[in-house]
Amino acid sequence: MRVVTRLLVAVSALGLGSSAYSFAPFFSNFQDHYEANGIDVSELSAEENCGVCHVRAGGGGRRNAYGQDFARITLGQGAGFNGIEFLDSDKDSFINLEEIFLQTAPGSQDMAPVSRLDLTIEDGLLQVTNLEDCSALELISFGLSFVGSDENEPETTAINIEPESFESAISIAGTEGVVLAKCAGEGYVGSLQIEADEDETTEE
Repeated sequence: MRVVTRLLVAVSALGLGSSAYSFAPFFSNFQDHYEANGIDVSELSAEENCGVCHVRAGGGGRRNAYGQDFARITLGQGAGFNGIEFLDSDKDSFINLEEIFLQTAPGSQDMAPVSRLDLTIEDGLLQVTNLEDCSALELISFGLSFVGSDENEPETTAINIEPESFESAISIAGTEGVVLAKCAGEGYVGSLQIEADEDETTEE
C-alpha cells in the first residue's frame, strides 16, 4: 500500500436541490453531512454558526475562504462537501477536513489548529507522533478499521487512546481509506490517507 497526501471521506456527495438555495439549509446540510459521518461539529456550529462560511457569524454578506470554495466547488461544480475537504481554504497549513474534525474554522486563520500530529503506517500498523502535550487521542477512520489487541474485541472505526498507550502502534484493517487524529483540548490534529496499490492488471 502507499501513503498519499490527498484526503477524501468515502461517503456520497451532498446533493443540493433548489430548496438549498436559501440561507438556512446550507448550514443544516453542513451539520447533517458531518454528523452522519461520525464527526462531531456541535462546538464549531455553536461558536461559529453561519460564520463557518461567512465573515460574520450571523451569516449573510461576504463569504470567507471556505465559503468561497463551498460556492465555487460544492455548489458550482456539484462536488458536495467531499470536493473541498482536502483543500486548505484559509491557507493555514491544515486541510478543511482536519479543521472540521478538530472543530476549528476552516475559513479563518484566526481559529487555526495549534500543531500537527504526524501519522505513519507500516505493515498495517499506525503510529501517531508529536503527542508530548496530548492528554487523550481520538481517532476516526473511513474505509479502514482499528483492530483491538483482544481477538474477541470487534473492529471499530473510532477509538480514544489514553497517554499510557501512546507508544503502542495501532493495528489497521483494510487496504484504502482515511484516518483522522486529534488531541482536541490541545488543538492538535493530523490525517493520513491510504490507497491500495494498483500493481495488478486485468487480462482480457
